[in-house]
Amino acid sequence: MSIRAGFAEIDITPPVGVHKIGWLKVIVSDHVLDPLFARAGVFEAGGERIGFIQFDTLFVPADMVAEVRRRISAEHGFDGANVMVSATHNHAGPALDDVGLVKRDD
Repeated sequence: MSIRAGFAEIDITPPVGVHKIGWLKVIVSDHVLDPLFARAGVFEAGGERIGFIQFDTLFVPADMVAEVRRRISAEHGFDGANVMVSATHNHAGPALDDVGLVKRDD
């Protein structure tokens, strides 16, 4: 059985001035030290596909995970339940959800 694989990476670094999350206080970014990425890998074998997506964020909100899985299913024709979405747990990254003291920057 052969295995096919594909990988992608995209820069998701927000602009300077967005709220950072993870410090239990309000902090606004004033510079970018390193870029933030979303990285993905998809593997196919025996007619089945699985995918992994990782964001350089503190966490990924459940509604965002559901939307990512829905889009993958609609646009790429495989079961969104076969996609694992995770975060690197970056405390200096942007807020993706309204949690605690920090509001996400839309």
